Amino acid sequence: MAVIKIVPMVKKYVDNGEIVNFKKLSVDNTLSSFENEVLKDFLDFNSNNKIIFKEDLSIVEGAYFINVYQDKIECIYSNKEGIHNAVCTLRQLLLNINKLTTCRIYDEPLFKVRSVMIDISRNKVPKLETLKNIAYTLSLLKINDLQLYMEGRSFYYSFLDEFYEDKNDFLLPEELKEFNKYCNEIGITLTPNTNCFGHMAFWLNQDKLKHLAFKPEGFEFSKNGTRGYAQTINPDSEEAYNFIIKQFDELNK
Repeated sequence: MAVIKIVPMVKKYVDNGEIVNFKKLSVDNTLSSFENEVLKDFLDFNSNNKIIFKEDLSIVEGAYFINVYQDKIECIYSNKEGIHNAVCTLRQLLLNINKLTTCRIYDEPLFKVRSVMIDISRNKVPKLETLKNIAYTLSLLKINDLQLYMEGRSFYYSFLDEFYEDKNDFLLPEELKEFNKYCNEIGITLTPNTNCFGHMAFWLNQDKLKHLAFKPEGFEFSKNGTRGYAQTINPDSEEAYNFIIKQFDELNK
């Protein structure tokens, strides 16, 4: 039988070639809500075929072994990250149950932090449900850090309310809190990423805020007269500094 392709590729996969005798499995261990969600389609708590989870602190952080036998599966993991990674690999194996054979898998993280950045500042701002779906998929791929890049009006700042036609078209503070909580539950650290020096064009081209710009009148791109609009905040302005701090404070509430 062919080795099942695991994404991302695992460090070691030894195929022993014997067809497994199960379609569903049970677990004795208490799994997290995420782990239950990942494995729910493959579980039958009346099954005599079990997935056995064992902790082994002697192996590398984030590492795990999966031993697939004809009548059971054994997962040996190092820590919380290790069982998360094991479950994500196990899901890919069980999605291919019809061609799953006995095997032994070992994997460990090549990088401690595996990050993806999503820019939500271009065009339509994603809804919270969309962000959760993206994060869930990334978590299944063992991504453990998500940078949410924001500039301009992608996030709703209450002290700038007058510049939003409808705040519900943007990411709200309570939604960011909920998203942060959700990411923590699925093994991802949410890292807000916002510009605070350049890329400030939306704010600095509002009549009430132009004076905060380094060049409120814009600047010349080239000698032929092509001009750009104001987009860099004035680093010498205390008022501009306080404007940025207010944005940071609202993001960190």
